[in-house]
Amino acid sequence: MRIHKLNIKQFGKLKELELSFTKGIQLIEGENEAGKSTLQRFFLWMFYGAVSIKEYNLNLRELAVPYGETYAFGSLEVSMDSSSLIIERRSGLSKRDDFLRIYEKGTLEQCYYPDPLGKSLFGLTVHEFVKTLFMGSEKTPAFSDKNDGLFMKLSNLLDSGEEEVSYKKAIEDIDRQIKALKNGRNAGSIPQLQGEIRSLFAELEASRRMFLEKEKIQNELEVLDTELISLKNQQKLLSELQSKARLFHKKTDILKLKGALDELNELMAEKEKSWISLSEDDAQMIREKIEQLHLAQEELLKMEEEHQGTVRDLELYLSFQEDKKLIDEIKAETWMQLIAEEQKEHTLQKELQKLRAHQGQDHPFGSRKKEVLLLLKKYERQLKHLKSTHRRGRFPLILSLFIFAGIFSLLRPSGLLLSTHFLLVPGLIFSTPPVQRKRRSHLLTKIRDSEKNIDQISSELGLDPKEVLRSKKILLMAENTVHLETLTKKIEDIQNKREYFYRISGTSTLKALASVMETCRQNIEAHQVRQTKETILKGSITHQQEKIRLLESDLFYHLNPLGYESDADSIDDFWESYELNKVRRVLLEEKESQLHLSIKGLIGEEPLERVLEELSAFEELSLHEDISEDLLSKKEQNLILAIEKKTACKAELLEKYEGLQFRDPYYLEDYLNTKHIEEEVLHRRLSVLLKTKELMMNAEDRLKKQYVQILGDEVTRRFEHITGFRRTVLVEDLNTMTFQEGSHAQDDKKLSTGALSQLYLSLRLTMIKRIFNENSVPLFMDEVFSTFDDLRTENTLKLLLEEFSSHQIFIFTSHKRERVFLENCAEILTLKQQVNL
Repeated sequence: MRIHKLNIKQFGKLKELELSFTKGIQLIEGENEAGKSTLQRFFLWMFYGAVSIKEYNLNLRELAVPYGETYAFGSLEVSMDSSSLIIERRSGLSKRDDFLRIYEKGTLEQCYYPDPLGKSLFGLTVHEFVKTLFMGSEKTPAFSDKNDGLFMKLSNLLDSGEEEVSYKKAIEDIDRQIKALKNGRNAGSIPQLQGEIRSLFAELEASRRMFLEKEKIQNELEVLDTELISLKNQQKLLSELQSKARLFHKKTDILKLKGALDELNELMAEKEKSWISLSEDDAQMIREKIEQLHLAQEELLKMEEEHQGTVRDLELYLSFQEDKKLIDEIKAETWMQLIAEEQKEHTLQKELQKLRAHQGQDHPFGSRKKEVLLLLKKYERQLKHLKSTHRRGRFPLILSLFIFAGIFSLLRPSGLLLSTHFLLVPGLIFSTPPVQRKRRSHLLTKIRDSEKNIDQISSELGLDPKEVLRSKKILLMAENTVHLETLTKKIEDIQNKREYFYRISGTSTLKALASVMETCRQNIEAHQVRQTKETILKGSITHQQEKIRLLESDLFYHLNPLGYESDADSIDDFWESYELNKVRRVLLEEKESQLHLSIKGLIGEEPLERVLEELSAFEELSLHEDISEDLLSKKEQNLILAIEKKTACKAELLEKYEGLQFRDPYYLEDYLNTKHIEEEVLHRRLSVLLKTKELMMNAEDRLKKQYVQILGDEVTRRFEHITGFRRTVLVEDLNTMTFQEGSHAQDDKKLSTGALSQLYLSLRLTMIKRIFNENSVPLFMDEVFSTFDDLRTENTLKLLLEEFSSHQIFIFTSHKRERVFLENCAEILTLKQQVNL
């Protein structure tokens, strides 16, 4: 951020004032009461409004509104990033008269920034702004309130390297949480929760016992109610028994009748079941279709087994791709080429072995091998020349001369005579016997010299001269290393080319490769046959499945009306059940007819309904022998006593049942499980808090050691730059610093007033650099150098120029020495003394 211009319509004692600013340092000088402090407060008012700062006894509303006026008004032109803004502020006698307006300079489009504006621009409250960017001589070391936002921010920065991270506060908060979890008197603590769990567990055990007891009583009451109802029914029936005494005389017949009626009822229930009867032709047709379905399913099963076997064979042939690739790689022409190359390799190997055999012989010539070889070559040439003089004679030489002369004359007829004399005359002279003898004598002399040299070398090497003469061919072969390398290279090329085919086939000879190739061809042919077979079988299986599906659909069509459900039963089981039911139906109809005749013989003409009522009464009384009226009376007395006893027992159980008061065990179990989960959560939270505290303490130690060292180094460097003395400063906190001068550590209070101000100015500048980093925020300094001597003032100004060149720095002073130092480095503005009317 950069401030370009201010315009004050009226603010305190300043009226109609307009100032323009540049980058870097703005030196604003003026005499006492010229308005420097008012101008400094104007910047504070523009950024934070008409606030009141009690610690400095500063009320900006009272200072802003001039005496006798009702408002204060001013504007700033600032640039932020790529935009240029106009900030206008007005403050009246009360807050409702205040307004803040911000708009783009070029477009006049209004922008929104929340008030206080300084919080949005710098991230600082008014107190933090005053204690960092707003410096005065008496405020440089002022950090008395350790709870204000700036102190917390700088303390966090000192502790952790981050403004919003405070390890101390976090660890204190964790300690409070751990203490709250461990303190049994706190709600939600682990001991209190454990006590609650123990109480709930004891209550659950008691509740379970009472629940079982209550359930037992409830079952007993149900049994008593049933018995009482039965006894009362028996009492009622007993009173009616005298009118049915005749039943006891027909007991045997009645029991037979009851059995027959029960059996008849069962038969009727069986017959009432839904049944559709088929004709014999339809049944036979369904049997034939089921048989066809069985045959088709058996045939499908055979096909599937054969298909699965074929698929298994195909799956077991895992090397199909490798075999196919090998067949594709090694074609017929490749195979013939491999055979030819192998034969060629055998030939080259023999030649190589022969050459290596010659090279491998041991020659005793040592370092004189080359000398011996040259001497032998020279000796051989001399022998050839001597032999040629004996063999050819004069005639071949003369004949050759005449032939050359003739050819020369044909090519140049004009020079015939000259050529004849030139060729024939020297030839005739050279071919004369004396010349020839002299030439042979000269050659013999050279040969004898060569033989002497050979004998001399042989004697020096301790060898036989004849052996030396025989060594020429061997030495020549030993020198032929180029041919040896060529043969080796050809053999290696052939082997490398063949090795590729050996590698992909896993063989090492052509014979093995041929065997592998034949096996691959056989495997591929067998694989192709299996694939064809698998395809045919797959089509046949599909056709057979379609045939079975049509047969099943036809059977479903005929069997569904009979009650067949495809999801419940198979076709075979349903049809077998249907056949058995058909036979059983015939037997039931025959038995029903017989039972009707038997019942008719027992009851005669009496209505069946009345007979059923008498049978029911006989059964309810549970009478199995003939009785008299005395026996019935005695039975009635026993029933009355039993009813009274059961009623008293029921009343006692009801009273006991009502006395059992408890909470539902299932609810208590759920509640107890919830508490256990809460306990586990609290234990996990406690362990996490303990581990977090340990990690944070370790991290705090590491970061603090690292960051305090960095902070101390920077303060030391700036303090040394200002004072010119080397003192190692240790920053313990923002209010206490120690410095080491020589080998002794001293407290900062040992410094003079000026040096102490310079030390805390170094700390303030270091903190500004750390907090705002590269953000170009403005700095406001009012009489900061009042306790500085000239040298340290100059050093401080140089420090500001070097390290804070990206910041706008407003220096307010009533002295002239700052002008001297900043004459060519800063914008110098002079405020004239304001007179209040």
